[in-house]
Amino acid sequence: MNGRRTFIDDTDGIAWVRDVHVPTLPAGTRSVVLWGNEDCPDRVDAYRKVAPTVDERPAVFLSDDAGTLRRATLRTFHGVRYVARGRPAPAGFVRCGTCGRAWDDETAPAGRCPFEGMRGH
Repeated sequence: MNGRRTFIDDTDGIAWVRDVHVPTLPAGTRSVVLWGNEDCPDRVDAYRKVAPTVDERPAVFLSDDAGTLRRATLRTFHGVRYVARGRPAPAGFVRCGTCGRAWDDETAPAGRCPFEGMRGH
């Protein structure tokens, strides 16, 4: 993922993001952060406030393999952040070839799927 970020907090900019990149942008979005190239972002964070604080959790949209931005659903299992099979994962996540889940390599033992031995693995 490109380290460049673009912050947009005006209504025309939010409308442009909704029209061009994320038609499913939540109602009430007041600001967004585009990660990567603003014409083809890897990630979009949507906030309810014009000036979000570090404590505010954004709605996160990640680019899948086809380049389509989809809402990411980060879940936590015993302290391991992960996304379900078939959902786009943030950069740095590792995807299991068996179960299809992707997890944050920083929060799980390296080289081993934290879901081994569970149903669906």
